[in-house]
Amino acid sequence: MEVIWRHGTCTVGDIVKDVNKKRHLAYTTISTVTARLVEKGAIKRNDKDYPSVYSPKFSKQDMS
Repeated sequence: MEVIWRHGTCTVGDIVKDVNKKRHLAYTTISTVTARLVEKGAIKRNDKDYPSVYSPKFSKQDMS
């Protein structure tokens, strides 16, 4: 969520690049986590674009 809040809107590839600066996680792992966040209603996915673009539904303060 921190990465998505920082970017505002981003793709899974953007998240992978950001996360892998500190620790290595597989693309599929991050893709799974973003899909679960969509299912839980924390983020929304725009399927009109390719690749899909993700954005937060709530601000960091609202989630606190």
